[in-house]
Amino acid sequence: MRFRTDALPKAKLRLMLEYLSATLRSIGLAEGGYYQPHADGTYHVRLAVAHKQDNRELVLFWSFVRMPDGSIPHIEVIPRDENVPESEYASVAHEVYNSILTATLAEITQQFFQRVPLYYIGTQLSGEYWLPGFRIAPVPVDDEHPGSGNLERCVYIDQNVSAIDERLARALAFERAMRYAARLSLILDVGLYDAPKEYVWIWNPLGTPASIRGSRGYFVRGMRPTTSMPEKGVEAPLGEFAWSVLDTDINSGRNQAGFLCCRKETRVILRGVENAPTGIQEAFDSCSRLYQLSMVVGERFPTVRVAYQVAAVDALSQAGGFGGFTNFMEQHVSNASALRTFLDTLYSKVRSSHFHGGAFPLGDFLSGLTDAIDPGPWERVNIRLSGHALIREAIFRWATQTLPAST
Repeated sequence: MRFRTDALPKAKLRLMLEYLSATLRSIGLAEGGYYQPHADGTYHVRLAVAHKQDNRELVLFWSFVRMPDGSIPHIEVIPRDENVPESEYASVAHEVYNSILTATLAEITQQFFQRVPLYYIGTQLSGEYWLPGFRIAPVPVDDEHPGSGNLERCVYIDQNVSAIDERLARALAFERAMRYAARLSLILDVGLYDAPKEYVWIWNPLGTPASIRGSRGYFVRGMRPTTSMPEKGVEAPLGEFAWSVLDTDINSGRNQAGFLCCRKETRVILRGVENAPTGIQEAFDSCSRLYQLSMVVGERFPTVRVAYQVAAVDALSQAGGFGGFTNFMEQHVSNASALRTFLDTLYSKVRSSHFHGGAFPLGDFLSGLTDAIDPGPWERVNIRLSGHALIREAIFRWATQTLPAST
């Protein structure tokens, strides 16, 4: 039995496959399914589904072939037992397919609350922030050492997501949270990351002599999961907006108590990105992700940090035809003419030598021992800190001048 799908537009076809997957999984999968790519570019899918019919189990194979151009000519339904006649499963197959087609055409979805934990190294976030599309809040709120800058912190990104089922809602929420995390890494100047999946050696908190392997992540045993968006100020106090994204003071982004704060332009920038043309939005997100990577990996490798921050500007420069890093920087930093030699150091001696030659010119593998008569360590620190400040200035001058809501 075949159901033709070649008349559906591609957008509807993608949506239909999501409904198909959600519906068949809700019925119950059985053994015998597979996913198989072929050398000719086609992709074969077969799902074995255990339908209930007249108090017995009827396993049907739901199969389709995705062509190289993304089209799917039809969905085929056949019984696992070849001796079952079509008359015994036709009504079941038609009922399921018709429900999928109806949901696709009507784009029926449900709303799900989703919470995604993320982590960073730094001081505690000053409170919860209600930003365009999501809420971000620190956990635990009553941390004993909120002002310590070398501690791992946990934050929740909360969202209400419209999706076909909870499985897809989780996937959508995670993807959006990763996009928000990259943008916030740039704005907050921290490296947000998902919890590592590996088990790592840790000191045993129970006090036994030997270390133990443990998973990383914030967890409270016995705490009931939150199933709906919290009300403002209930789980955490409202966060403070402090400093501008253009401030370069070493304490910028932190309030008087040392808490990490969203910059004053945070909402404006996030709305501006969402409202920007596709090319600008993609360039900003590429820039944000490279910057995020620089902050996470660059925590231990200063060359990687600077190289990826230069690459972040390179990505952003593609949006306006600036012709690359140096030209972009010269148009978006003050006193640019006096900085040409330093900009060349950032691009050629750090970024290019690392990406193209595998060099680590900022001493990533040196001991860190300093000597008053050796200027090398201080010069390397100056490249990292000064480059960091200049790159942030250029990115946010561009943002405040270019993003729609910022004007």
